[in-house]
Amino acid sequence: MIWEMQALHTHLYPGARLSHRVTSIPTASAPGLQIGDVLLIEFADMSLTCADVLEVAENEIWLKVDGYRTQRGTRIVGKSWVIQRDEKNHDSISYRVIGRA
Repeated sequence: MIWEMQALHTHLYPGARLSHRVTSIPTASAPGLQIGDVLLIEFADMSLTCADVLEVAENEIWLKVDGYRTQRGTRIVGKSWVIQRDEKNHDSISYRVIGRA
């Protein structure tokens, strides 16, 4: 499955948040991120990259994020991150970066 995510900054770091806008209220039985899923991440400056879900544990998800360039030209190298699901808003699902994988 492909997930469209938005980040509030131009890069990821511990504490950064990602959000996925949903069109219906998610339920406990709705599937979350799974191994093999792809994230299309749009950053605050509208730069884009992709990430692959490598592993899903009890409350943690391992991502391999591709390298990209910010709109100002800064090169961000690919990295692996661990995220976890955060609060549920009425119109989005949030994830928080908790560290490097």
